[in-house]
Amino acid sequence: MTPPKNPKKKPDTPPAPEVPAELCGWQADRRWYHPVLASLGIYSAGFLPQWMGWDSTVMIPTGLAATAAAMIGVKIGVDEDELGAKHEKQAMALTGVAGAAATGWLVHADGAPYTPSSLGLLALWTLTFGVGYAVLRSKEPERFLAKKAENDNLKQRAEDAKELRRVMTYQQIWHPWFKAKKLPIEIVNVTTTEAGYTLRVVPKEDADDVPEFGALMAATEGLAVKASLYYAKQGTEISVNDIRFEPTEMAHVWNLHVSTKKPLKKVIPHPQPGGRPPTTMYEPVEVGIYEDATPLKFDALGQHGVMIGATESGKSTFTHNYIDNLLSKTDSLVWVAGVQKLMPLIGSWLYPWLTGQTSRPVIDRIAGEEPEEVLILLDDFLKLATTLSKELLLEDKRKVSPENPAICLILDEASALAENKDVRINTFDGRENVTASQLINDICRVARAAGMSVFFLTQFGLVDALGDYGTKTMRNVNVRIVGRTNNDHDGAATLNSIRGVRSTELRDNTLMAQTSREVPRAIPAKAFKLNEAHEIVPLAHAYTDRRPVMPPKLVRLLGDSYTGRWDADRNPDLVAACEQLGVPYPHVSPEVSGIIHLSPERSGGDKGLVDTGSRETLAETPSLRRETPVTHHQPTVKGNPLSSTLANLQSSVDKMRAHNKFQRDHLERITQLVAAGNAPDWIAATLLSEIAGVAGDNPTDEDVAKAAARTAEFFAEPPFDCPPVEQNGALGWNRDDMLAAIRRAIAEVRAATGAELPEDQQKVLDAVADLSDDEWVVVSQLGRDAGLVPTVGEDASEEEKKQARIAAGQFGKMLRQRPWSLPETAFDSRAKANVVNVGALRQAVQQQPEKAGV
Repeated sequence: MTPPKNPKKKPDTPPAPEVPAELCGWQADRRWYHPVLASLGIYSAGFLPQWMGWDSTVMIPTGLAATAAAMIGVKIGVDEDELGAKHEKQAMALTGVAGAAATGWLVHADGAPYTPSSLGLLALWTLTFGVGYAVLRSKEPERFLAKKAENDNLKQRAEDAKELRRVMTYQQIWHPWFKAKKLPIEIVNVTTTEAGYTLRVVPKEDADDVPEFGALMAATEGLAVKASLYYAKQGTEISVNDIRFEPTEMAHVWNLHVSTKKPLKKVIPHPQPGGRPPTTMYEPVEVGIYEDATPLKFDALGQHGVMIGATESGKSTFTHNYIDNLLSKTDSLVWVAGVQKLMPLIGSWLYPWLTGQTSRPVIDRIAGEEPEEVLILLDDFLKLATTLSKELLLEDKRKVSPENPAICLILDEASALAENKDVRINTFDGRENVTASQLINDICRVARAAGMSVFFLTQFGLVDALGDYGTKTMRNVNVRIVGRTNNDHDGAATLNSIRGVRSTELRDNTLMAQTSREVPRAIPAKAFKLNEAHEIVPLAHAYTDRRPVMPPKLVRLLGDSYTGRWDADRNPDLVAACEQLGVPYPHVSPEVSGIIHLSPERSGGDKGLVDTGSRETLAETPSLRRETPVTHHQPTVKGNPLSSTLANLQSSVDKMRAHNKFQRDHLERITQLVAAGNAPDWIAATLLSEIAGVAGDNPTDEDVAKAAARTAEFFAEPPFDCPPVEQNGALGWNRDDMLAAIRRAIAEVRAATGAELPEDQQKVLDAVADLSDDEWVVVSQLGRDAGLVPTVGEDASEEEKKQARIAAGQFGKMLRQRPWSLPETAFDSRAKANVVNVGALRQAVQQQPEKAGV
C-alpha cells in the first residue's frame, strides 16, 4: 500500500519558532549585574571570620556548602526540556568551579577582604567567571530555539505517524469499496467532525482515467450500502444521506463526509425559549444548527427563500423558527398568507391578541384562506415594492429601520395558489387578468431592492410549485431549504448545482440547507424545536411591544385594502377561532388598523397617495374587458380539495363559514378512512369521529360524544343528506351509503357547474364501474378496457406488440402523474403484473379539485 499523498505538500523544514519574550529581554540586557551581585555577596562573607572570631579554615565547609546549594538551585532553575541537558551541565559546572574559587578566596581573605591582594583576587574572580556566565547566558536563546525545534519535530513526527495510522486504517476500510465501485481514488487525510469524520480523497497517481465528480455522486448509494453493512455490526446506522461527496476548491480533491454520530437525530431545543434579544434585519436569522454543530444562519433582508417538504418533514417547525427570528427584530413587519390550513401556522402567534392579552397582533397582516384575499395581499405587496424601489436614488437597496421597516412575506402552500389560474386580479398598475404565478414572479424581481422578501413553503419542487412563471421566479430565490420530499426530483430540482441528494431519505426532520447560490453547498441541518402553542405563545408576548408600524405614507398608499385587513368579515377563520376559544373577536383600534393615517387632514399626507378603491379579483373569462361587470369568483381551495368542492354547494354564505373549519380539518380524513379498503361495512359515529381526529388529542368520553354529534349533524345536512342510522344502540353509517353520498355530492357539483372529468379519466372510471373499491385490476388490462392501450392479437406483428407494451407502460406512468397522482401504495407489484386498487382510482378523482370542475 502506497503512503498517502497530501495534495498540499508540507515544507521540508518547519518554520523557525518564535523567540519567547523573556529571552528577547535577556538578549537586550544580558543581566550583566549577576556576577557583580555575586562578588558583593562574597566580599560581605569575607568579614565573617573577623565578626564571629572564627578561624579562616571554617570558611572551607561554609563556602563548599554554599556552592552545593547554588548548584542545586541551578539544576532546579535551568529547564532541561527547554535548554537541553548539555546546557544544564555546563551551568552546574560553571557554578561549581566559581564556588570552589570563591571558597579559596574566603580562606585567603582571613576576615580582611579589604586588603589590596584580596580585592585584586576578587576582581579577577568577577571578571573571569562573569565572562563565563555571560557566554553561557548568551547561548540560551539559540539553545532554546534548537531544543524547541527538536521537540516540535518530534511532536510533528508523532502526529504524522498517528495521522498515517488513522489514514491507513480508513484506507483498509474504504479502498476495497472504492475498488468495488470502480473509483480510482485514495484517501490522503482524515478529519474528525461533530457528525463523524471526513475523508479527503484524490485520484490515484497510476489511475488511467481520473474520475469526475458526477461519477463519485453516482457511486454514493453503493458506498452507503457497503458502509451500512460494515457499521451495522458496530450498532451504527448509515443511510444514503450519511455518505456525501463534496467538491473543494481544487478540482482533483474531494471531501467525503461520513455521518456516524447522528447529531441531528435528537431534538434541538430552542436556544432562547423566553424570546430572542432585539436585533435588526442587518443581522442574520438563526433557525437551527448544521450537523457540525455550527449555527444555521442566513441573511433575510431582501433575500427570497423557499422550503419544500412533505407532511411531517419539519416544514412547520422551520417556519415557526423563521417567524420567531423575524418578529424578534425591531425593524421588520411580517405578513403571512396561504390558501390551505393557515391557522396552524398563525394561530399560536395571534393567540395573545385574540384573547385580549395584548393590544395588537404580533403579525402585521394575514390573508387567506380565500384565494381572492391572498391575491389582494400580493398585489399590495407588489405595489409597495414597486413604489419603494422607485424612490431609490444612489443606493442599490433601501435602508431599513424601525421607522421604515422591512416587510417579509411568508407564503404557505405556495403551489396551491400558483397553480390556480381561475382566480385572477386586475392589479394596481392597470394590468388585467393577472395570475398568482405572475404576481409572485413580479414581486421576486423588484422586492429585494425595496428591503422586502418572500419565503415560499410548498410540498414539491420549486419550479413546478410556482406555476407558469416558476422557472423565472427560481432565479431570484437564493435561500433553499429541503426537507423530506415525496420524490428525489423535488430536492434535486430545488437545490442549486447540488447532485446526489436523496431528499426522500431524510429522517428525523433533517434538512438540507443551501443558504447561498454563490457557494453551492447543501449541508444537513435541523431547526430548533418550536412547533407547539406553549412554546410559541410566550414568544408572541415577548415580541409584541417591539413591533414597528407601517409608515403613514405607505398606509395611505394602500388605503382600506390595508386598514381593513383585520376586519372580521375578511377573517372568518379568526372569527371561528374566537368562537372556539369562547372570546369575542378583538376590537381593532385605529392604531392597529392604521386608519388614523388614512385621512390626509389628520395625517398631513398627500391626498394623491390614498387608494380607497377595492381591488378586483376575477374569474377567468377569455373576453373579459375593464368595462365588463366584475364577477367575484368563488373560492377554489378551502383547506383541502374535497371541502372546497362541497363548499361551493352551500346556498348560504353564513352556513358555509360555519362549516368551513369542520370541512377543512376533518372531511378529507373522514373520506380517506371510509374509502379505505379495510374499512368496516358499518362505521359508528363515535369511532369515526375519534379516529378522524374530530374529538381532538386524548379525548374524554364527553369529547367523543360531542364530536360524534357534530359529525352526524354535518353529514345529515346538504349536500350529503346522509343522516346516521341506529344499529345495536349506536348511531353510525353504512360504509357504502356514506361513500355514495360523498360521490353524489361530487356529481352534483359537476352538474351544477357544467364541469366534466377529462375524457381519459372518465374512460378509466367507466372501465371499473362494476368493481368494488377493494378490488385490484391489472394496469395494462385496465388501459385496454378503457381504450387507452391498444389490444393486439396473437397474429400481431412484433412492432405492434412492442407499441402495445410501450402504451401500457405510458398508461401506468400516467396514473402516477397528474391529474391522477396516485401514490405508490395504490399499486401492488408483488403480483406478476403491476396492479392498481380501484378505490384509489376513485379517491384520486374525488380529492383533486381540478377533476371536480372547480
